Amino acid sequence: MDKINNIVIKLIHVSKMKIIKKKFLSLLLSISILEKIKSFFRKEIQKVNFILSYSKLLQKNQDGYHARYDRIQLFENHESLRSIIQDIDQSSKNVNMMFYIWSSGGLVDKVSNSLIEASGRGVECKIIADYVGSWLFFRSYQLKRMKRAGIKIVKSLKISLIHHLIFSHRLDSRQHKKIVTIDDRISYIGSMNMVDPEYRKKDGNHHSTVDILIRIEGEEVSSILNHIHSFDWYIETGEISEKFKKKNPEIKILSSGILFPKDLIENFLIYSIKNAKKNILITTPYFIPSKTILKLICATSLSGVHVSIVLPKENNSCFVHWASRNLYEVLLRSGVKIYHFYKGFLHTKIIIIDKKFSIVGSINLDIRSLSVNFEVVAVINDFIFVDQIVKLQTRYIRCCSKVDHQRWNHRPLWNKVIEKFCYFFRSLL
Repeated sequence: MDKINNIVIKLIHVSKMKIIKKKFLSLLLSISILEKIKSFFRKEIQKVNFILSYSKLLQKNQDGYHARYDRIQLFENHESLRSIIQDIDQSSKNVNMMFYIWSSGGLVDKVSNSLIEASGRGVECKIIADYVGSWLFFRSYQLKRMKRAGIKIVKSLKISLIHHLIFSHRLDSRQHKKIVTIDDRISYIGSMNMVDPEYRKKDGNHHSTVDILIRIEGEEVSSILNHIHSFDWYIETGEISEKFKKKNPEIKILSSGILFPKDLIENFLIYSIKNAKKNILITTPYFIPSKTILKLICATSLSGVHVSIVLPKENNSCFVHWASRNLYEVLLRSGVKIYHFYKGFLHTKIIIIDKKFSIVGSINLDIRSLSVNFEVVAVINDFIFVDQIVKLQTRYIRCCSKVDHQRWNHRPLWNKVIEKFCYFFRSLL
């Protein structure tokens, strides 16, 4: 009987020790979780404090950043990727890149290989890619290879309620900028994602995406774009890179994003359209502007300014395809010329005002791009370069069919119903 009592006492003792251990471990775990939460918020508070002090600098640049440059070139489609590969192969210091979509395959894999080789010879490579737009890339073998090679890759704008509360941006905001800087002297900006248009061609019945990037040589332009890249990098990682140095103006960079003036790009577009004297030529894949810009475009056309809009005949978004067509009637009635590009999906985003300056970058003429997404554009008043852009636009128009007003009025009733239905969701597109 005593033996049984001793065994029972020992079992009770062991069970008590287990309970104590469990409680102790749960206490340690809760302390660890609390410390992690404290550490996270401490870092976020540091970011907010930095941003608040940084906002004074931004307030001085309400009209965008200005810089001189040495040379500017226009590249289309795969030529852009080949040029980037060549510049990365010759890099010696750093490569910074920011894209909405990074899609492996074709020449993009060669870009990745060039980055891996550059990192191997000591070049610092940093890539920011949008969390949603580059979803497949973040799950790819190519990304693992790049990370193993020492390339730093950051997911931008992860869908996070905490980030939304701290930085007051919409949960569906996307990092839509397209930026490359190499060795602090070569820059790329435009509307093209890190995608090989030929590789993504689905079959023989589909044309590839048509798009552009511009290559700019000049330390000042690279400094500004590095500055924008560094700020977005800091928001995502908490790491502070070098700050940009402002010099004399020649080219203007406009950016939107966390703490950048929300309506900076839209206000510049409104100002540019209002002050146009002769002609406006717009090329954009997604055309669902705000009522303010739509009315302004129509009023400008009625005042005698020649306004032309080049859009893809077939869009990669069914809703945008129909919603934009709901605006054709009011545009055509105002004298605006609308052209449908039929040789592929035209993804180029360019606005030319009076053939004096061009606006090139990532921004679309839609509500999402102007008020939700994070964008960057370059405003260039170089007459030689603008002439290149005008010639490019002329080539696009040669591959277009012009929308006839009378024929448009006689389109099927069902088309009109679908257009109005899709336009109802314009703020979400």
